[in-house]
Amino acid sequence: DPGLATALKQLTERIAGEHNKEATLHCLGFDTVPEEYRRIVKDITIQAVRNAIVHGIEPMPVRIAAGKSACGTVRLDFQDQGLAGYKLIIEDDGQGLSPERIKEVAVKKGMIAAEQALALDAKQAFGLLFLPGFSTVENATKDAGRGVGMNLMAELVHQSGGQVKVATSLGKFTRLTLLLPLPGQRADETEAA
Repeated sequence: DPGLATALKQLTERIAGEHNKEATLHCLGFDTVPEEYRRIVKDITIQAVRNAIVHGIEPMPVRIAAGKSACGTVRLDFQDQGLAGYKLIIEDDGQGLSPERIKEVAVKKGMIAAEQALALDAKQAFGLLFLPGFSTVENATKDAGRGVGMNLMAELVHQSGGQVKVATSLGKFTRLTLLLPLPGQRADETEAA
């Protein structure tokens, strides 16, 4: 959908500008999104762009100090996997996710007890990202901090019978891989990997 790609690029520019960051967006495969998934892909990618820029992409001075280009990159890649369904990859070259920070925020917000946090491995900690109300942003804005973004994305994928997988490396990237079955088929539950 070229209209969606254009709207997402405009959203990227607006959010980056409002947060004093630089970011470029690359959209691939949007012309292969089937009609049944257009609304879901639109809703997910809007949230994905917001999350990637607000949470992932660092401010220019931080990126430069880390040896990165001043401008961050967000990639949205929709792939037709044939009989296996579809894959939507959302990746940014930002700061990555810290399992310890996620657990700390979840404890602070009363979502889990401190004892529970100690027992969680990284994969389980990433699962906390999808809880309703979870956000690492202290003050909510129109683009982040209300704790609905990741939860909405996971819920939309779950409703379609798909899966969400998380991969990250601190200081390097965050990648969400959303697996969507062929319309009418269902895959396993949402998971963090």
